[in-house]
Amino acid sequence: MADGQRVPNNDHPRASIAVLGFVAAAFLSLPAAAGPRPYGYTQGFDSLSNGSLELESWFSAATRKSAPGAWDWWLGPVAGITDRFEAGLFAIFQQSPQSASAGGLSLGSLRAQASYQLADKAAWPVDVRLRLEYGQPVAVGESASVWVLGIVSRSFGPLDLTLNVGSWLGFPSGQVDKYLDHAFGASYDVGGGLRLGAEMFGGMKFAKNGTRLGYSAGPSLAYGRGRLWVSGSFAFDAIGQAPDHRGRIVLGLDL
Repeated sequence: MADGQRVPNNDHPRASIAVLGFVAAAFLSLPAAAGPRPYGYTQGFDSLSNGSLELESWFSAATRKSAPGAWDWWLGPVAGITDRFEAGLFAIFQQSPQSASAGGLSLGSLRAQASYQLADKAAWPVDVRLRLEYGQPVAVGESASVWVLGIVSRSFGPLDLTLNVGSWLGFPSGQVDKYLDHAFGASYDVGGGLRLGAEMFGGMKFAKNGTRLGYSAGPSLAYGRGRLWVSGSFAFDAIGQAPDHRGRIVLGLDL
């Protein structure tokens, strides 16, 4: 195009569609790649390779019949420090019934994550990864938190089985909230970068007035191709006091 030549306004939509189509075609033409998160809630074993950088977006929502729904959005970079060790930092935006009445979406906290694979994949009878997270409150009413998680996984060809067991500690108003978290996912690689599965997840809260538990279960779906991957789950109340419906969509883009 010559300098100074302008594209007519009615061509802008077609130009935008052409650009988007070119980008989509570029992604789809790349070889299929398994996303590092085969589930929406259950943490998988795989981590980023040394020197790689990824932008991740997590969107979660939950509804209860007895209360307004709530959702949160995590956004941040994750880096492969070595082939076994990765670290990330997320900004957590949220909308709870309280924040909705005060104006909607707000930045609630920042969360630092680090995880380490104890051995290369398939070197042991089961693959083991440890994950540590720390949440730093930003908004009024939020509290600091620490999460320690163990991830145990085993693959049988295209079939993946993964178990998470962890402890979550919250520190609101000088007290300590204690939780024991569990998650189990099973998925099958059907080819072309697509993985179908199901998961069950939830936990127990230990309080002075007794232990409360809530677990959700439902289908999961994951797809990875080239530099882009996405995974998601939609779950229903299965045991205890879990939300009636819960859902999460996670996207990752290799930078």
